[in-house]
Amino acid sequence: MVTMMSVEERIRFLLRTAIRAEGAGEEKIARLFRRMAEDMRTGESALLLRGSVFRVAVD
Repeated sequence: MVTMMSVEERIRFLLRTAIRAEGAGEEKIARLFRRMAEDMRTGESALLLRGSVFRVAVD
């Protein structure tokens, strides 16, 4: 199944993943996901346009 994910939803996904990584003791991974979310929030992600939508495959 393929679903659409807005930039805002992607940011929330990245932050939830960071929280889970922190809970598992993976601080370096958590920082990476938080940085990715911040880059998207501030528009520093070079590959994204405003209003971009992601397709996510779900098993």
